[in-house]
Amino acid sequence: MDKYSIIATLNDHDFNVIESATGWLENTVIQQAQVLLKKVNTCIQGFQRPSLGPYSNFDRVKGNFIQILHTGGNHWVCVSSAGCEKGTVNLYDSLFHDVILGNVEQQVQNLVGDNFQELLVVPVQ
Repeated sequence: MDKYSIIATLNDHDFNVIESATGWLENTVIQQAQVLLKKVNTCIQGFQRPSLGPYSNFDRVKGNFIQILHTGGNHWVCVSSAGCEKGTVNLYDSLFHDVILGNVEQQVQNLVGDNFQELLVVPVQ
């Protein structure tokens, strides 16, 4: 299974959602964005299909990574180890309310493996 490529070609519906102030981005749009980001810096790991996270099916990362995760609701967050100490991962969540969701931490553990130590919330508002 290819965990890194686009899921589907974006269509008019996808572009309408992207342009809408109230549209909800879907997995196909998020993965398309990650594929484009990977082209900018091929040294950064991650950028795996977010649909793999809830099933603990990510490939383990060994270096700096960026990954967009689905929280299980109508919300996406970004996690990254870039600039962090080994085992530490930054969480970027525009709707953070003092509690890191268990499924988000579980997805990060799946990405990082036994080296995972902590998830730090980075203010983004």
